[in-house]
Amino acid sequence: MSVYTPVMPSKENSVRFRISAIYRTSYDEAEEIDPDDASIQMITLRPVFEIPLGSLPVDLGAGFAFHRFQGDDFQSFWHWSVPMQAQLRIPIGRVFRLRGGLSVDIYPRFDGSDFSPLIVNVSTEKAEAVLGAFLGFDLEVF
Repeated sequence: MSVYTPVMPSKENSVRFRISAIYRTSYDEAEEIDPDDASIQMITLRPVFEIPLGSLPVDLGAGFAFHRFQGDDFQSFWHWSVPMQAQLRIPIGRVFRLRGGLSVDIYPRFDGSDFSPLIVNVSTEKAEAVLGAFLGFDLEVF
């Protein structure tokens, strides 16, 4: 779920500020979590500035994300990342826009004890990049 607002509402094609709330859960299907029956949930709060590229329906975005990792098998903790994205906005009627794009989140290295006692496939030695794709609709309310 996300909401956005133009930074300068009176200016056409203005920079937008979007904040998203995201819930993800993972179970060990690719043997990246040990023990096999463990699960990890991630709740993300992701504020991003979206910068339109001229009159094109394309935006570049960057921000700062806060992630809460939790599960039954380890102590919950917070971690952060730097999200960057490129998105395409396609108008559908007067108030809807299809929105899709690609993103990358740069996570600083995790601490060795972050998921303890679980063994997970995240870097404790260096930052890592996580690629993503997204698709959604914007509804213009005001």
